[in-house]
Amino acid sequence: DEYEVVLVVDNREQFGGGRRAAGQSRSEHRLEEVRRIAAAHGIAAEVGHLECGDATWVARRRRGTHVAGAADDYVLDFAVERKSLEDLKLSIQDDRYRQQKFFLKKSGLRNLGYLVEGDVARFADRPDVSEQSAKAVGSAAVQTEVWDGFSVIRTEDVKETFDVLARMTLAMRERFARMRAEDGAAARPPSGDEEDDRREPLTLTEYNANLVVAKRSLSTLKNVWGSMLMSTTGLGPEYAQAITDRFPTPGALNAAYINAGSAEAAASLLASTPVSGNRTVGPVVSKRVYATLFGHELTPLA
Repeated sequence: DEYEVVLVVDNREQFGGGRRAAGQSRSEHRLEEVRRIAAAHGIAAEVGHLECGDATWVARRRRGTHVAGAADDYVLDFAVERKSLEDLKLSIQDDRYRQQKFFLKKSGLRNLGYLVEGDVARFADRPDVSEQSAKAVGSAAVQTEVWDGFSVIRTEDVKETFDVLARMTLAMRERFARMRAEDGAAARPPSGDEEDDRREPLTLTEYNANLVVAKRSLSTLKNVWGSMLMSTTGLGPEYAQAITDRFPTPGALNAAYINAGSAEAAASLLASTPVSGNRTVGPVVSKRVYATLFGHELTPLA
């Protein structure tokens, strides 16, 4: 029992509903609420900064009090992205939905969960939710499971969400009772040329730092990708920005083309992408990108 399993919740997540004490900061209140709920479930939990995901788990060496991200917090092989139905709707609209999943898959974790919180039927009945938004939200979980390989978890409300996270923590406590180095997530390959299965787990600090580097690399790639797009006739900076916001890499757009189902659908894929005001990329530019940059004719995609 040299290590204990600790649930780490991102410091932007809300779980508690209590009032802040006088002079108490939001971060202090959030930590207090998470620890209070965790104690009621018999688990250890902390609030900390996560570059990717809304909850993960660490193996913490039992040696005094640590804050999340300390040198003895080793990241385990699980992370969860949590989405209320309202947030899921908004993230689909501004494309955080794709980008957050992209970075989770880049994180090196092998067990990824996508937690959808709320009643889809009630959400769809809300007068402020369009039929198109309701359909997008309803199909998002299926796409995330089938296309992206996430385990989709459905909960009714905040209380059930934390119940699920607590049960996962208890299950991991049992699983990692005799933790080995290779049980860590996003583990570093061993030094030297030996090819074996030994892997050294990352600390939470190192894990976050690696994701910062990945995001910076994507930012550089995004700039190059934007320049490639602007080589297309009729496609200026605004259009390039709109397309790269939706598809951060050429590979992301090509994957969407392949999943479009037909060459005609693929060629029109970018047409509805909003640029500014009421303007969209439009069908002409959409077809040019498809044909010029990707070399596709209007024939079925392989």
